[in-house]
Order: sequence, then structure tokens, then C-alpha cells
Amino acid sequence: MIKDWIPFMKRAHFRANEMPEVVGASGRNLRRAFKREFGKPLQKVLDESRGTEAKEMLLAGYDEKTICETLGFRSAAHFSDWFKGRYGACPRDFVLQAREGGSAQYERAAQAHAL
Repeated sequence: MIKDWIPFMKRAHFRANEMPEVVGASGRNLRRAFKREFGKPLQKVLDESRGTEAKEMLLAGYDEKTICETLGFRSAAHFSDWFKGRYGACPRDFVLQAREGGSAQYERAAQAHAL
């Protein structure tokens, strides 16, 4: 289950080259394990998980600086560009759309990451 890997991913800043050291396995074995367990390459799983964490943190009210530090982005501008490229909206607009739509996703994320 991907959720079991999230703490390791966070410590590795969602970078595939840092994961082996964090989990204590060789890069090759780790890539094989992820491909076998999730049916996707390690980097793809990391990117998808990073995106999910970013959305949940935004919806829970975390500021971009905290998100950048937690998820390993170099800057708020880098995070914003990455997020917009991935989801088609900047982080602020994503949150506004979720709140205006009364999205169930917004409610679940806010509860899961209550500040």
C-alpha cells in the first residue's frame, strides 16, 4: 500500500535517488519492488504520491512554504509551476475551486490534516 511508503518518501523528499538510503535497500532492488508492488516505476509512484500529498496539504490549509519544505520543492515558485503543470491550476486556484465546489475531497483532506 502506497500510504505505508509515504513517511519514507517524505524523508527522501520524493526523490528516487534518495530512497535507497532512506529505506536501506539498493536502488535496483527498490525499483524492482515498486514495479512489482505497484505496477509502475519508482519515480512515477513518487510523483503521484507527492501530488496527492500536495493537494491534501493545500486543502487542509497548509501554506506553500510548509508544503515546499515537507515535499522537497526548492521554492514556492517551483512548487506552483510544478502543481500547475500537473493539475492545470495554480495551488491557490485549486483550493478556491475545491472550496467553492464544496468538494468531498476538500472535506476529507481538511479532516485528515486538521491543523
